[in-house]
Amino acid sequence: MKIFVSISAHEAELCIIDQCLNYICVGEFDGVVVHLNAIHEVDISILELLIDEIEELKGKVHLNPVRLQLHSMRKNPLLTPILHRAHIENYLYLHKFGAVDVFCLDASNCLLVKKGLRNYVQGGVGINQERISKGWPWHKALARDSVLQQSKDFIRVSQHEGTFFDRATFEKICQFILKYDESIAQAFPRAADIPEYTKEEVLFATAYAAQATGTPPPLKPYVWFRWEKQLEWPRADVIEILHHPNLPEGKYGIKRIPRNINDSSREEIGNYFGYRPILLAACKKIAASGRSSYSLLTPTGELRNGTTAPDRRSWLKRLGFSKPRFLR
Repeated sequence: MKIFVSISAHEAELCIIDQCLNYICVGEFDGVVVHLNAIHEVDISILELLIDEIEELKGKVHLNPVRLQLHSMRKNPLLTPILHRAHIENYLYLHKFGAVDVFCLDASNCLLVKKGLRNYVQGGVGINQERISKGWPWHKALARDSVLQQSKDFIRVSQHEGTFFDRATFEKICQFILKYDESIAQAFPRAADIPEYTKEEVLFATAYAAQATGTPPPLKPYVWFRWEKQLEWPRADVIEILHHPNLPEGKYGIKRIPRNINDSSREEIGNYFGYRPILLAACKKIAASGRSSYSLLTPTGELRNGTTAPDRRSWLKRLGFSKPRFLR
């Protein structure tokens, strides 16, 4: 069974490779497909060097040459209104390398902290099917989406991080979303008029509901959103959960880990599962060989953070929420 995860990346090279190692070494996945946000600078040659140098990643990490600009037309830092399309493009790109049996979606600021995920995702489909209330932050924009409102009986919301689908189900979801994208462009000829909201949270959940005709999914997403701590994971909490994995049932990953290769929580996870030394050794070998014009190491021999994109501030904090009270 071929199990892949799709990641939409917005950060520097070493963080991308760190997450790929996390999924291969902890999740025991067959591969990772990465979409690189076109509005962020990234040195693809460095990524390719590292993938080729690290045995665990060779032939398992696919960099999608299709690069979309994932940003809000209204310059709202909380929104990447075509993020859903990045995952669709990743799935279509994977077809060049053969069939995919299970396709998972994740964000680039999540990491796995518990073994056993490979067995879990073989259970079928994992996604939430929450109904949206007027308290949802972008419900007004959703109401203006005349195309999706044609499927209003099936409109649902779910985190996209940690959702997963068998091949037959995701093929139907792809058809639904590709048709939606085509129709929304026709309905709103001026791109700036297209209603903007977190479509990755709505389209996958709605597409699943429409094709499942009311049948609930058998499982839930495997990434834990710790709302009571506003998704923050300080090092002490990470150490505790690694050594005493008391995650809720069906949860194997956590969000959000800062997009910084030297973040203490990220480093703790990598060392615990043994892949941080693999990354460091590869960087030292590349540096010694002179194969990269960009130094992957600091003068003291530590991993260089590079041009890592800063984390966006929590939209919950900005909107004054401490818990996701907008779902019912």
